[in-house]
Amino acid sequence: MEMNDASLMDLIAGGSKVIVDVWSDNCPYCTQFSPIFDEVAKEYPETHFVKFNLPKVGSEFKKKYMTLQVGKPNGVPAIFVFEKGEVVLRHHGKIDAKQLKAFVNDGIDPSIEQLEQQKEKAKQELFSLFARRGELSMLLEEMPHIDSKINQIKQFIGAPH
Repeated sequence: MEMNDASLMDLIAGGSKVIVDVWSDNCPYCTQFSPIFDEVAKEYPETHFVKFNLPKVGSEFKKKYMTLQVGKPNGVPAIFVFEKGEVVLRHHGKIDAKQLKAFVNDGIDPSIEQLEQQKEKAKQELFSLFARRGELSMLLEEMPHIDSKINQIKQFIGAPH
């Protein structure tokens, strides 16, 4: 459901759980995210899922909730979860349906989830590299023996050294 500024602020102040999709007309990611938001909203009839087209100026919501946080992304699309009139979660940027559900159900910020997945992949790569280094270390230890064997074979077949 699309809401204007005053209606949105009243709904938030009412204290029920509210999920807000903040978007803008000139944002392609907002357009891509909109149908995802609509589909997920159908699965939560007891929760208010609302859309708010962020005006350029004069918005109480914008002044209160879209202020720049140093070191954190800001802008649209943005998803806010309000409970008892307070922001309990916020995420800036497009996400998929699975991430939105995790955000709504479990309070898992998609950017944190992605970071954890990247860390897990990095750990796996690190273990793989340690294993390869161990294999190389064993080969280096065998190198003098291998070189000696190569020279013996070369001498036997009459190849130049």
